[in-house]
Amino acid sequence: MRRVGWTGRASYWVQGSWASWDPKTGLACWADQVTLLMGKQACWTTDLGPVNWPEFTADQVAGRHPDLIKLGRNRYLNRRRIFRILMAGHYAQLVLDNGHVETVRLLYFNSQELLGLPNLVHLEPRCAGLYRSVNLRDWSYELARASAERLQADFATARELIGNLIWQAYRYRDRGIVTEYGDNHRRFFYDPLTTTLNRAGFGQRRGHYVVFEELFSQFVARDRFFTPRDFGFRDPAPHLRHIGSTRPQLLLVVEKDTVLEQAQQLAAEFGISYVVLGGKPSLTASQYLAEALQPYGPVVVLALVDYDPGGWITGSSQVDHLRQFGLTVRGDAVYLVIPKLFSAEEIDLYALPCKTRPPRVAAEVAAWLVKSGGIGGEPLSLLADNLSPERLRERVTQVLAELNC
Repeated sequence: MRRVGWTGRASYWVQGSWASWDPKTGLACWADQVTLLMGKQACWTTDLGPVNWPEFTADQVAGRHPDLIKLGRNRYLNRRRIFRILMAGHYAQLVLDNGHVETVRLLYFNSQELLGLPNLVHLEPRCAGLYRSVNLRDWSYELARASAERLQADFATARELIGNLIWQAYRYRDRGIVTEYGDNHRRFFYDPLTTTLNRAGFGQRRGHYVVFEELFSQFVARDRFFTPRDFGFRDPAPHLRHIGSTRPQLLLVVEKDTVLEQAQQLAAEFGISYVVLGGKPSLTASQYLAEALQPYGPVVVLALVDYDPGGWITGSSQVDHLRQFGLTVRGDAVYLVIPKLFSAEEIDLYALPCKTRPPRVAAEVAAWLVKSGGIGGEPLSLLADNLSPERLRERVTQVLAELNC
C-alpha cells in the first residue's frame, strides 16, 4: 500500500484502486474533501487529487455523497465547499473555498431546491446588510429542534449557528410560524440558543452570550433586518422609565440605579421623564422608550452618568438608539456630572484614574479626554454618586434655563 498525501487521515492505493475509507458514505475519500464529481466515467475531484471510478458515470454514483448539488448532466458540486456566489448576467459563479470557480446558467439552476435559497442574489426579504460573516441563509428544518448529527454537519462554528438561529427565529415569526422561543435576550439565549449550541457540540461557554449580543445588535442596528419588537422581544423594563408630567420631552438617562432616588426627585420637581439603564442601553428597551416618547418629541437627553469614558459612551449610545427607532433628539447628550461642580478638596478625595487596558479601552479614554478635557487635562474620572443632590438640582436648573425649557 502507498500513502497518498496527508491531512490527518490515512488514504491508500490498493491493487490499482482507491481503498474505501469513509464507512458512512462508502466513498473512496472523506466526504468533506470532495469538491466536484464529473464525467461519464465518474471522476471525483478531491483535496488529495482525482479519484476515478471508470465503471460508473457521475450520475450513477452521485447519491453516495450527501451534499452534492447537480449543476448539469454528470456534473455535481459539493455545496459545503461554496465560499461565495458572484453574479454575472444570466450566470452565477460558484466560488469554492479552494479558489475553483464553477459557472452555472441561472435558467437551469434551481437555487431553492439545491441550496435552500430563494435566489442567488440576496436573502428574502431583501436587506442591505452583509450576510457572509455568518453565512446567513434559510434552512429547510428547524435548527432549534435539529439532531446533533444534522447541526454538526451543517455548522463549523458556534458563531455561524448563533447567527442563523437568530435569522431563522425572525423568519419564522415573519411568516407566522409559532415557536416557544424566549421573549427577551436572556430567555432566548437559554432557549433555544444554549441547548442548540450544546447539542451541536459547541458546549456551554461564557463567550457565546457575547457573540449573541454582538450579532443581534449588528442585525438590528447595522443591517436593519428587524427591530426587537419585530423579533418578538417584549418590553424588558417598563417599570424603569417614567414619562414626565409637564416636560416629558426632557429625558434624564440614569446610568446606575444607585442614583434612582435622585432621578425620581428631579422628575417630581421638574416634570421630566427618566429611564434607568443599569449599565449600557439595550436596543430592545430603547425601542419601547422611543415609542413611549414619540408623541412628545423632539427630545433632549440629560445624562446622569459617571464622568468617565464609559458614562459618556452610555449617553451617546442612548441618543443613537433613540434616533435609530425614529425619535427626533436635539443635539448630543447633555452631561450633568462635570468637574466644576466639585471643589478642589472633593476632587482630591473622589477623582479616580481611568483604566487604560486593554488597548481598546485606552483608545476610548484618549477619545473621551479630547471631548471632555478630563480633570485638568488628566485622564481622571468622577462618580455620579459623589455629586450631592443639592448641586445636581442646581445643575439641572441651569441646564433647563440654557435650553429655554
